[in-house]
Amino acid sequence: MRAILTVIVCLLALCGPSSGAHAALLDRLLPWVSGAMRTEGLSIHWGGALTANTVELTDASGTYATFHGVRIVWSPLALIRGNLAIDALTADDGDVARLPASSGGSSGGGLPSKLAVKDLEVGRLTLEKPAIGAAATLRVSGNGSRDASATQGRVNAERLDGSATYALSGTMNADGLVVHVTAKEASGGLIATAAGLPDIGALDLTASVSGPETALATQVALGAGALRAAAAGQVDMTGHTLSLHVDASAPAMAPRPDLSWQSV
Repeated sequence: MRAILTVIVCLLALCGPSSGAHAALLDRLLPWVSGAMRTEGLSIHWGGALTANTVELTDASGTYATFHGVRIVWSPLALIRGNLAIDALTADDGDVARLPASSGGSSGGGLPSKLAVKDLEVGRLTLEKPAIGAAATLRVSGNGSRDASATQGRVNAERLDGSATYALSGTMNADGLVVHVTAKEASGGLIATAAGLPDIGALDLTASVSGPETALATQVALGAGALRAAAAGQVDMTGHTLSLHVDASAPAMAPRPDLSWQSV
């Protein structure tokens, strides 16, 4: 049934701009196609572009994220062939109240076998404290793709209610995993607060891993206030073992009221 409704939505997308009644029909059809999403004001434009006043992402416990001013430029015909090809996925603003509850199944089971998002952007994304342990407002951009041979993605974020930038990129294929992470934030930043160390100072983090899951070459460089740390070595994700050489130094610090040290 969902496959039939997917075809119907794609055919509607190819029929040109939607009227008010057309948009209301789409709002009612979409939950049948994807039980994890609700929309308000879903409209179709020439070429198949979609816009929605509101998009809600849901799980068994209710709505966990809400986005406004959503626009999707995509290829409806590609979806009929089993490929989800999105040229642009943007939202004016969004709010993530919490992380989605685990369904107990495969996280990618409802997605097509081939997926590509060339341009992802949220102008103002609010992360509530229950989502990641600290509240923050970010501008987010990125892209990603997945097919039978590889998965790759990139996400950049700039904090709007503070001074911070974050970047994450990664590729996973039959040869293994390659991930790069950088983060720079002022004192009292998102990472430090979420880690329970709000007073540790400004943070500057660079980390990378590469190789097969059984032998990931790992490098980490961290500056947090006056603390300096570096680690290099190998991590076995399947065997849950690691072999790292760590260098660290720090003067007397008190990153939170109940944690302090004289020197490291």
